[in-house]
Amino acid sequence: MRPLGANMLSTVLSNALAAWLLTEWLWPLEAVTDTAHIGVFVSFVALCFGLHLLRVPIWLSALGKMVYIWWALSRLFSFASIAALPHALWRDSTVWLLGDRSSMPGDALRTFVFFLLLWAVSFLLHWLIVRRNRWFVPYALTVGYIAVLDTFLPYSGNGAILRLVALGFFAFVWLQGEELQAKAPSFRIGKWRAAALFIPAVALAVGYAGPKLPPQWPDPVAFIRSYHAQPEETNDDSPSPGVAKVGYGQNDSRLGGPFIADDAVVFIAKDQGRHYWRVETKDIYTGKGWEAFQSEQVQSFGNGELIRYEWWSDKVKTVEQTAEITRQDQAFHLVYPLGLQQVQTSDHIVYRMHMATEKIYTSDQNANALPIRQYMLTYMEPDFPIEALRAAPPVQDPPFLKRYTQLPETLPQRVRELAKQITDGKETVYDKVKAIEQYFHLNGYTYETTDVAVPGPDQDYVDQFLFETKQGYCDNFSTSMAVLVRTLGIPARWVKGYTSGRLVGEQDGQSVYEVRNNDAHSWVEVYFEGIGWVPFEPTQGFVNPYAFSLAASNPEEPEHSCSRKNGKRRVCRSINYLSNLRRHRGSIGGRSWRMFGRGKWG
Repeated sequence: MRPLGANMLSTVLSNALAAWLLTEWLWPLEAVTDTAHIGVFVSFVALCFGLHLLRVPIWLSALGKMVYIWWALSRLFSFASIAALPHALWRDSTVWLLGDRSSMPGDALRTFVFFLLLWAVSFLLHWLIVRRNRWFVPYALTVGYIAVLDTFLPYSGNGAILRLVALGFFAFVWLQGEELQAKAPSFRIGKWRAAALFIPAVALAVGYAGPKLPPQWPDPVAFIRSYHAQPEETNDDSPSPGVAKVGYGQNDSRLGGPFIADDAVVFIAKDQGRHYWRVETKDIYTGKGWEAFQSEQVQSFGNGELIRYEWWSDKVKTVEQTAEITRQDQAFHLVYPLGLQQVQTSDHIVYRMHMATEKIYTSDQNANALPIRQYMLTYMEPDFPIEALRAAPPVQDPPFLKRYTQLPETLPQRVRELAKQITDGKETVYDKVKAIEQYFHLNGYTYETTDVAVPGPDQDYVDQFLFETKQGYCDNFSTSMAVLVRTLGIPARWVKGYTSGRLVGEQDGQSVYEVRNNDAHSWVEVYFEGIGWVPFEPTQGFVNPYAFSLAASNPEEPEHSCSRKNGKRRVCRSINYLSNLRRHRGSIGGRSWRMFGRGKWG
């Protein structure tokens, strides 16, 4: 058989065939993984095969690809300078290699490695299809790949299969024509190819437009699981197959879907109070999930140093508390309570707060990542005054509002209308926020971890939860509340970390809690002018652990308030919440401070 690349036209077509096959592997990633900006990777594939087609020298081709990779990473992750990219890659590599390699490396490193993988695969496909004329194996693997994704994952491969069938017919006809012309040079190959392609083209068009039977095997996953299940696993109460494992994760750009419970202990806390454990905040809602504001600004502090951070104004009463954390894994960041003041450990560790997310990393003096296993925390436990919150005026700072009321242009209008409906008649910012928080508890929304929908390509994550499914876990509730609050022009951000965990005993006058992957959680913080960031808990079945109090002279009892007892424990009067309490299995996906708690962390 004459090689497919025997002439210029055949060479162009064979390179196009190889590039087409590789891009068919890329398009589904946006639906079945958290990969975004697929067009950047498709363009890189086109660049690779274009350089092969032009027979550019190897050194020049490699240089061109590296320049493209640098440009793409700078665009995706907003690196301020050329030197910032290798620094970020080195940092992510160090954190992953020295830490728990069962966790995912950083986004920049994963993207860089993915580019290198595409580089290698494009070279392999060029060698197989263009040089060796071995196209069948890559073609068959691609068809099998699409079929598996369409069968077992929330991805529709109808369009991809149609394209691949058309591509297969075209490749077969072209190769057969090459062989016939090699045997008989006078053979009129043009007319033969036109006729040979016309018949399958008509068949494909009729098949695509005509009526089709519905799927005869709609849920193969359930069948396979039931076929292999043990008898005790086949009862009606067995959970649906999850697509993720519960716990703290770094990537929240695509939320949704069920998860698998994980009861592994993450850390043990000896604490005087009871609160949520923060890890980071995010403030860019994309319609599918959350992304962090891009900033390289870092605030560093040493062991035992007071953090230069003013969480709230003096309107918020606080009580100094201490806690001791013992990690059960190798971690390179802190879990810490709201109001953190000081961190102490026996190691010589520098703490680096990433301003954009409020995530605190641990490193040595040279900014090399260091794991931390045990440390002491000093923090101020807040008691938020409801009267001061109700008296807080709307925020007037335009840059601050732009960042913390950001919403995608694709947000459906009915989400904004629902927020107005919920807060109709509410005069103060606090009353509007509380009305939205209470809305989820009073309108039929249910806590669910297994039967949880994933938004389609044209669906908004919040809109789907609010109006269609009305069931989900903490990510659904917290994201929806943050978006509803933002539609009213009120600054809000998304916070992720852990709940207080499971009380397992007492030691040295402190309560001992085990915090597990199942305790991973997300909630909302809303900014009040002149006060600071205040946490709210919209998730069904959960109680806000922070104290909110009215003046003693006011006889009205707040919807949720907590009081101190014996200087240690809280007694919470949230009977309407406690009746619905269940064990949580959560998900998890600049300038100096001018006002209390605002903290432009980036």
